[in-house]
Amino acid sequence: AADQSPELVEESRRRHPSCRFEWLDCFQETDRLRDYCQELQLHGRLKIFIDIGGDRSTQDVLQLLFLLEGLVTPSPVLLVVKCEQLVDDLFDYCAPNGRLQMEGPLETLRGARGSRSARQVK
Repeated sequence: AADQSPELVEESRRRHPSCRFEWLDCFQETDRLRDYCQELQLHGRLKIFIDIGGDRSTQDVLQLLFLLEGLVTPSPVLLVVKCEQLVDDLFDYCAPNGRLQMEGPLETLRGARGSRSARQVK
């Protein structure tokens, strides 16, 4: 796991000594993020859980998803975004195969077109 909070990383290491936890700012340390993902992929297909703080925007989640899409090949077998509202917003930008389809600079997704609940996805 990677987190931006040194305190949370240390507490997680103490509570789960058999797991690996890294302090990492995904937006500022893209080379470390790429290296970390590549290292993890040596142990099997990558699964990513995104939990960006509640005060961050959908745009921040999109920025991280596009960053990961450019860094991680092959694509993760599982991608989880914690906030249901953010997931609802993201569905408007997914192709039928589930990949993001948004070109150009990232835009704020206020007023997302037609909300779809994550529970409706098969």
